[in-house]
Amino acid sequence: MSRYKILVQRADRLGDVIFTLPVLEALKKKYPDAQIDYLTSPVGAALLSHHPLVNKCLSIEWERAELTLKNEDDLLHTIRTQGYQLYVSLWNNPKMASIGKKAGIPVRLGDKSDFLRKFNYSSPVTQKWQDYCRHQIEFNLDLLAPLGINSQLVKATIPIEEESLAYISGEFKKFLSPSKKYIFILCSTGGSNFPIPINVVKGFINKCLESNQFDVVLGGHGDMADFEEYKSKPVLNLINKTSVPQVIAAIHLCHYFVGPDSGPTHIASFMDKPLLFFSSMKTNPPCRWGPLSSCFKILRKEYNIPTKRIITCDPHLSFKFMNADLVFDSFMDLVYSQSSGTIMKSSKIKETHLLHSFRVLYLATSQKDYEIALEERDLLLEEGLRVFVYYVKSFSPSLILKLFTLMNTHNINVVHGLIPWWVKVVLREYTGLWNKYIKPIFLPVTLFPGSSYNDLLDVYQNLYSESTSRLDF
Repeated sequence: MSRYKILVQRADRLGDVIFTLPVLEALKKKYPDAQIDYLTSPVGAALLSHHPLVNKCLSIEWERAELTLKNEDDLLHTIRTQGYQLYVSLWNNPKMASIGKKAGIPVRLGDKSDFLRKFNYSSPVTQKWQDYCRHQIEFNLDLLAPLGINSQLVKATIPIEEESLAYISGEFKKFLSPSKKYIFILCSTGGSNFPIPINVVKGFINKCLESNQFDVVLGGHGDMADFEEYKSKPVLNLINKTSVPQVIAAIHLCHYFVGPDSGPTHIASFMDKPLLFFSSMKTNPPCRWGPLSSCFKILRKEYNIPTKRIITCDPHLSFKFMNADLVFDSFMDLVYSQSSGTIMKSSKIKETHLLHSFRVLYLATSQKDYEIALEERDLLLEEGLRVFVYYVKSFSPSLILKLFTLMNTHNINVVHGLIPWWVKVVLREYTGLWNKYIKPIFLPVTLFPGSSYNDLLDVYQNLYSESTSRLDF
């Protein structure tokens, strides 16, 4: 009897592919004797070609900004000849959504949210994208619901290639001291996010070296001349010099990881490295893309990025809060937490993601209410929840324009206060449609004295879950 054959698809960036690894493990657990192949991008193939659960990778190449496939007819012929019984489309790109149907795969799972693309799937799945509190891993596993597989927030194993490990181990021995702890610093991203500013990275490196506790490994891509000054210091510069398996090996050998929201950072997270995570995009909050290490710290504040498109952001203006002192102090807090045995379990990981994702606007309608709210805001800020208070005398058109600016500047996703229904409609549609951001939730209550951030996070999480099936006006 022939083996059950499964084709899984995620054909874009490295970080996105990493978050699909729990899908592979779930499928293997459900179908232990199945053959699992993976349709992916070249960078995805670099990650998966040595994965023990993947029989083989089918690598594709894009033209015209992921709109046209090179050699699509050849790809379809290859897929047809394999005789796959199940297609799991984890990226709802128009071309990728239709591949399974065109190739005649009988069972096809994918996202139902697009009206036209859902017809490509035999079992389309409703994805609750408006639920701000769900992680991308959970969304990926949601697509397996027709197979009786439950979604949960879990990591997966990152395989280490022996040849790459041997090579990187040799490089470490040449440049780094065996008595020091090693920090891997990721100096770039894959293009969908912002890296830590170079001047901040340099200042952080200097502070680490001055402490005489750490040696540094630099990874990523970019201009190596930026770090020319560290040639004679205990800094191993691997920028532009490593394959994906070699990056994995280097992260494995390091004790700590510092980096932005990008593929290698998620590799470090899955390998449970103590991690300092720079969450640099307002549309990629930690609750959706955050780390899963048992010990991590998040660097994130509000970013004045008026639209979803990354090109509109000026990092010199948006990331003024980032400096070497902040990064080093946060890193030493991480080191202390790790050395003291602090372990974050799944509930604490989720709570930390939410705490760094929610941005709350309270609209006070009286002077007394405003003064009380300011006191509560200060207490909540000490706990880490970012709350902004604004005094409203009347809801006029000019005020609505000011609220648009406030919501853009501070990335507001929760609004407290007694607000007319029409204001809620306008703010929702402006944020969700025009601004292409998650629609906010509204609470017709005051910031009552004694509100703990834990209580508020629970309320916000429940409201977002409810708002995926109805609008709260």
